[in-house]
Amino acid sequence: MNSINVIMIGIAICDLFNMSFNVYDTTIVLLESADKCRPPASYATKLFGFWSSAFEDHTRRLSSLFGVMMALTRCLIIKNALNPKFEFFSKPLYALLSMFIAFVLSTILTILFWSRYELVEVKAWTPPLDCTGFPPGYTVPRYKSSMDDAWLLKPMLSLQIFSVIDGLIKIIPTLMFPILTIILVRELKKAAASRRNASVGSEKHEENSKSHQATKLVILMTITYMAAEGPLGIIYVVQGFVTQPPGIV
Repeated sequence: MNSINVIMIGIAICDLFNMSFNVYDTTIVLLESADKCRPPASYATKLFGFWSSAFEDHTRRLSSLFGVMMALTRCLIIKNALNPKFEFFSKPLYALLSMFIAFVLSTILTILFWSRYELVEVKAWTPPLDCTGFPPGYTVPRYKSSMDDAWLLKPMLSLQIFSVIDGLIKIIPTLMFPILTIILVRELKKAAASRRNASVGSEKHEENSKSHQATKLVILMTITYMAAEGPLGIIYVVQGFVTQPPGIV
């Protein structure tokens, strides 16, 4: 076990939940749109879907933070491979502490935004006339998420602030990833040159091979993350500043 593996496990857990939520959310939409005679979801189902959306927002943000953390950790380990003071960065405890701090910060941001919503009951659902099997006067309560009154006092300002902050959290890792990758590649070349000038045993060769694999993984994540999260972060920030015209928003 080392810090890189621990961070990778954290990224995998976040991405697994994100993809699972997408499957769940799409399934719910398909079921509701495929059958007009299907009663609306219950309060418990709506509440589960609501907090699942909040947690999906939370884990997606965490996944990006963990990715940058992994690249930064890899740079520090390679750059200071011979410095015993930096040995702590390769330990699982460092990864757990760093991930916990990122988790707390992301949790605070998520709660500040999503706690402003509440589930409110709206007009009751009645089955369409061409739906059979329902008793006369049959109704089912419907629920939707709505912002509370305190948040609605300055809705645009509140939403703008959140959008800009969340967008910056997505953009900053996107900018840091290529910078860290360039530094990582340079340090890797220096390390390779140093190894060529020293005698290398089979055990050391195997260790270096694993190091190359971890570095290649960081580079690959840099490319995919820039493509996936960079544009989204820009959209969030623009959305926070541009309020008119409605068509652009």
